[in-house]
Amino acid sequence: MQPSSDQEILRSDLLPKVSIRSLFVVTLAAAILAAIARSADSGETAANAFLLAVGSLITFFALSSLLFFVASVFDIGRRKEVTTDDTSSNVDQSLPPQILQPRDRSV
Repeated sequence: MQPSSDQEILRSDLLPKVSIRSLFVVTLAAAILAAIARSADSGETAANAFLLAVGSLITFFALSSLLFFVASVFDIGRRKEVTTDDTSSNVDQSLPPQILQPRDRSV
């Protein structure tokens, strides 16, 4: 194995895989949000409401992703392989008897 200083640098490793189009979209969204924030600072009620809605959505998705991460951390190690139990009602791979028979759709 070669030392890291002797390894060949690949062109794909130099820059992250971000297109210039996505940078323009992020810049445009930031500029629009900054303009709305300036309007909200000057007292526009609609701008305040819009910033509150955007902030609420960002907070919701951030907390949801955080809770999903915490749940996945607690789930590690708890996953068990599916084992068949001889006491299960579906051990013979047949469906249980139906209480209500399906209707005949040909009528």
